[in-house]
Amino acid sequence: VLGSDGFDIGINNSTAYLINRENANMIFSTNNTERIRIKGDGKVGIGTTSPGETLEVSGSGIKIHNGDQDGSLKFFRNSSETGRISSADSTLHIRAQNGKSVRISDDGSNSGIVVRDGGNVGIGKVTATTQLEVEGSISASGVLKADTGISSSGDLTISDGTRQLQ
Repeated sequence: VLGSDGFDIGINNSTAYLINRENANMIFSTNNTERIRIKGDGKVGIGTTSPGETLEVSGSGIKIHNGDQDGSLKFFRNSSETGRISSADSTLHIRAQNGKSVRISDDGSNSGIVVRDGGNVGIGKVTATTQLEVEGSISASGVLKADTGISSSGDLTISDGTRQLQ
């Protein structure tokens, strides 16, 4: 019989359960050391006693392993997958799903690099409509190669270090 408070351990048909009916933490320990904590609010900590997120892991890393198959970390919003980080054929993939973009931003949420659905890349620009669009100045110390021409709606400066063409 399940109680309304306290702690229950049991089995019901094919389901085993541990139920903490109090607003209190559950702690799992091995070798006299706390390993996992489930806080009363449901946040889970592995290697930490005070998780601040739904799942917080503190330690040397997280390993996703699926034998010789591809492994992935999937991200969802509601029930729709928005993206994943996966490993396939010795390559790390960062992929957006369902028409989404991949963004690399700074801590002020300013987009540095955006890969849009379809493959267009924006640097400093979120809405790239061509294969590569850069918002701001570009500097190159090597060779800039254009097979079919270069055009500019603003200043275009070409220099070899001693001569400059504008």
